[in-house]
Amino acid sequence: MKKRKILIISAILAITAISCSGIKKGCAVERAEDVTVVTRTVEQYEVQFGDSLSSITAKYCPEYIDSRKYLYDLQRLNDRQSNIYAGEVLKVYVYR
Repeated sequence: MKKRKILIISAILAITAISCSGIKKGCAVERAEDVTVVTRTVEQYEVQFGDSLSSITAKYCPEYIDSRKYLYDLQRLNDRQSNIYAGEVLKVYVYR
């Protein structure tokens, strides 16, 4: 029984050491210049002939955001999955 407890404690310590080894020390922001503030606003976009939710995502999604997430958010924001039509006005997220 004692060996089993020691084995379990050793395993827990090993897992903790492995999971903590990826944590960087001293990651605090040292200067205000190191911080970039990004704001997300909602704007209107008039759908053009040939547009799709994917093409609108490609147009408005910044590089630092997963385009699949942006597309999902765009669908939720406009309460639709597909079937958009030219002349329709959609809401889009704009990051600045």
